[in-house]
Amino acid sequence: MTERKITEELLAAEKKNLEKVNHELDQFVHIASHDLRAPLRAIGSFAGILQKDCQDKLDPDSVDSLNQIVTGTQRMTELIDDLLTLSRISKVTNPFEPVNLRELINSVKKRLQSDIEKSRTVLTVHEPLPTVQCDRIKMPEVFMNLINNAVKYSSKKSGDQPRVDVGISERDGLYEFFVKDNGIGIDPEDHQQIFDMFKRLHSKDEYEGTGAGLYIVKTIIEEHNGRVWVESRLGQGSTFYFTIPKNLKS
Repeated sequence: MTERKITEELLAAEKKNLEKVNHELDQFVHIASHDLRAPLRAIGSFAGILQKDCQDKLDPDSVDSLNQIVTGTQRMTELIDDLLTLSRISKVTNPFEPVNLRELINSVKKRLQSDIEKSRTVLTVHEPLPTVQCDRIKMPEVFMNLINNAVKYSSKKSGDQPRVDVGISERDGLYEFFVKDNGIGIDPEDHQQIFDMFKRLHSKDEYEGTGAGLYIVKTIIEEHNGRVWVESRLGQGSTFYFTIPKNLKS
């Protein structure tokens, strides 16, 4: 009993220390992100002014350097945003509650409307869409990342009009969602690693983003006791699936 008590005390001390370290790390992420945003905004703002007012007066090498400064600040801002999102979803636990999926997906469509129109993507959401038990705050991030990726990679495939389909089926006590596109596709060898943190299969010059989106999706879905996977081949589009239990409880 004495050994057991000592072990319990050691575990309690380790848990308390780990919670302290996690809290300090979380604080560091927020403070560092805030401190980085201000100089990045200044750099981006001044570089934008130079682009607008002085581009015709600069030699080609200087113009190229200026463009790289603007691109670099944009990528750093995206990285900071994704780090904050990762920090938020890993630290904050929200109760599961009934969420109307039609309203949720409509709100995501509004956020992506500019990219959808610019790429001339045909986005089809298949009815009916039920009300499901989930995290009202985090679940929109799942659809946001999956639909945004589908629009982005479909718009880069030449010859076909970009098409994205979103829908749901029910089986074995689960809701099974899908987001399907007719884009460039993914090599089966890469199906697992695309869900790793900041994993990219293409250069930043080819496609925007930090590579954190699918990791965020995987983290949120696993928090909902579900799983996420992809079915795809190069040149044949991709279909991302994820599941949520019907009887999900907080």
